[in-house]
Amino acid sequence: MNKRPIPDSSGFKPTHEQLASFASKPEFFELSGPGTVVRLVQYNRLAAEHLQPGGFWFEEELMVRVKNEARLELSRQQKQAGRPFSTPFSSLVTLYMRHVFRNSLAVSKDWTNDFDGYMRMRLFPGDNLVALFGTARRQPAYSTVHPQHETVIAKNIWLEGQATQYVIDFRFPANQPYVKRIVGPLEF
Repeated sequence: MNKRPIPDSSGFKPTHEQLASFASKPEFFELSGPGTVVRLVQYNRLAAEHLQPGGFWFEEELMVRVKNEARLELSRQQKQAGRPFSTPFSSLVTLYMRHVFRNSLAVSKDWTNDFDGYMRMRLFPGDNLVALFGTARRQPAYSTVHPQHETVIAKNIWLEGQATQYVIDFRFPANQPYVKRIVGPLEF
């Protein structure tokens, strides 16, 4: 993936919530390929959320790496147990991925109870997709609207973040042509 820095004035207007999701001040970049970005989705909320302005995306390479790590670790555990798991292997891989993404992307637990797939968008050389880019900030395990939010804060339960994320606003005129490239939902 190629990233070309652009001035803030050439980007979209990020919300307070979007800015608060970054560990430090994010920067605007124009993205081009070859490369692919993905976004986690919940099937039961798909129509309402996958193209929301400011959707959080990350590079597909991270997802491939986590999936391979899950398969390797679960295969090792299954070999060590000396018998097959009672739960289907693909379900265990998905569960593993949920936990890793929840922590590395700092996605609140109340949202990830249902995330079960992803959307995918390929970028080609010559593209100019505008994205806010930076590192995910450490956040509480539950969002501020969840009843257990204050409890997890009091118990010092945090999601570490630190994965690279992109905020992409598809209402932004420069980004509108890329909507047609979004594919999915796809299963892990």
